[in-house]
Parts: sequence; structure tokens; C-alpha cells
Amino acid sequence: MNKDLIAELETRRMIHEQPFHSDKPIIGPLIARFRAAWNSISTRWYVLPMLQQQNEFNVLLVSCLRQMEAAVEERLSEMDERLIDLDRDQTSLTRNVAELTYQLVRMNRLLVAVEAQSQGRDTDVHEA
Repeated sequence: MNKDLIAELETRRMIHEQPFHSDKPIIGPLIARFRAAWNSISTRWYVLPMLQQQNEFNVLLVSCLRQMEAAVEERLSEMDERLIDLDRDQTSLTRNVAELTYQLVRMNRLLVAVEAQSQGRDTDVHEA
């Protein structure tokens, strides 16, 4: 998860009621006051509980994302440790295989020498 994105979500988690305004010259403030009064009568009682519900949801969502982020970071840390252990194991196994290969080559050379000596003796015995 992107920490910057979660931080941005956290800064925007609360929704606030926006005041009315109007850019109309002279009558703009009057229009804004009328709209605020109308909103108070007609929809405020309906919208404010939804704003509160949405804010609660947003807070829970950001909290959940933070917990998930922490869990992912912990899991990645565990995986890094496991990969390091696996790398050590692989290095050890590679060293063991190299050592066994070396010993096998030595044993093959000795076996060839022993067989050569044995054949040499067999030839000497048959000749005598």
C-alpha cells in the first residue's frame, strides 16, 4: 500500500458542511443567506446524519487500511528473514555438493588406480 495515499485519505476522511456563497455582486450575500436558511429548513436534518455516518465509515476505513498496511509490512519483514535463511541454506547446500563432488572425483581416481594396480598384478600372476 502506498503510505502517501493512505496519509492523503486520512487528511480527507472527515466531510464538513460547506457554507453557501454567491459570486453575484451586491445581492450575493443575500442569496447565500437565503440558501442557508432554506437548507436549514428543508435538508439539513436529513443530510447531517448521513454526513456523520459517512465520516464514521471513513474513519473506520482509514483505520482498517492502516492495520492492513502494518500487517503487510510485518509479513514482508518475515518473508525477508525467511529469504535470508533460505539463501544461507542454499549456500550451505551448494558448498556441501561441491565438497561431495570433489570427494567423488578423488574416489573415482583412487578406484581407477586400484583397478590399474589390480590388473597389473593379475597380469603378473598369469605370466608367472
